[in-house]
Amino acid sequence: MGISAEIQFAAAVVLIFLIDGVLLLHVNEAVVERGRRVRIAFGSSQPWVAGRRVLMLAPWWPFTSAWRVTWRVRDTLDPPEGADAARARIDALHAQLSRLSPWVALSGLLVIVATPITLIVATTPVFVLVALLAWLSVWMLVVRLAMLRRALGLGWGAYALVAFECAVCPPVAPNLIRKLSLKLSPGDDLAAYLDAPTRAEAHAHMAADLDARLVFHEPGSDTFERVRAYRDLLRGDAAPAAVSGDTP
Repeated sequence: MGISAEIQFAAAVVLIFLIDGVLLLHVNEAVVERGRRVRIAFGSSQPWVAGRRVLMLAPWWPFTSAWRVTWRVRDTLDPPEGADAARARIDALHAQLSRLSPWVALSGLLVIVATPITLIVATTPVFVLVALLAWLSVWMLVVRLAMLRRALGLGWGAYALVAFECAVCPPVAPNLIRKLSLKLSPGDDLAAYLDAPTRAEAHAHMAADLDARLVFHEPGSDTFERVRAYRDLLRGDAAPAAVSGDTP
């Protein structure tokens, strides 16, 4: 007995939403997620796709903004120059994106939850009504974004592309806050965003990555010594004064 077309369609809607929340990260990249708390995500423990790590953003809380950042071998664990300005810029953008939250919640409820359920269990008229409401909620989200476009520094071309994507493929609309924050990410240094709750875990992950990187450098070379010194610094095994140099 085959799977009904209704169940296949409902599964496709949910699958598109989930896939849209998947990111591929280089080994020196991370994502700063801003929601009720700040979370640093590095993705899978191993690079699986073209040498990149796979990260799935939490599908149950699409109101978080996600900012792609990089990290590099440095000579100190102190925040880089301009860290305060970087955090202030992200705070301002996050505040603007948060104004989309009610419309993201509405579109997510109607597109990802109500539409698949009514397709399977309800009558055709009820499904059509819910589908129309879902499509309308996506357009309301797109209109609300247009009102915030200037505050976000989003050009008309970039806005039109995002609006078209949401209108043509409604299951991606609930991910709008995260899609926009990734698009607007300034590419700052991860060290600018580390605080007491996130610092230790992030440094442990970075040190493990540097362990793997050392395999590809000649022992005793300047590059090898710089990478090893920064790894030890991250682990707290070396003093900052013992490290010199920058990214190879």
